[in-house]
Amino acid sequence: GLWQYALIAALSVLVWEVLKKAVQIVLGTPAASSSLPLPQDEFTSTNEFMDLPVPDEPHLEMAIAPPQGLHHSNPKEQYHYECECTKGTYLFFHPPTGPGTAHGPGGFDYAEYFQCKSRLWEMRIHMNFKTAPPPDD
Repeated sequence: GLWQYALIAALSVLVWEVLKKAVQIVLGTPAASSSLPLPQDEFTSTNEFMDLPVPDEPHLEMAIAPPQGLHHSNPKEQYHYECECTKGTYLFFHPPTGPGTAHGPGGFDYAEYFQCKSRLWEMRIHMNFKTAPPPDD
């Protein structure tokens, strides 16, 4: 019903704010700068995750429900998703943090796209409803 759409809207705003802060941290913008040292332990070893298809450069990682594996920012191809009411693709990207995060689907140049833009990140979602939502909700 209507409460479901309100919940989706509230969660969208929450995700927006969390992602905005995460991108600031990844890109090292002044608003997110910190003098805290990065932890050095078995959880931060890069050798442990060599088999995962993620870039070596700083990036954001995402997991969606239902689980479809680990997704990361600035991917080479769009990610596909499907849930009970919709299916589609999405692409989350920010200015590149190195050569592994420089180009996206079809050679899309992330650095060129963000030139002269004030925003730090963008998320594009293509969504198809499996059934039309009721007009009165």
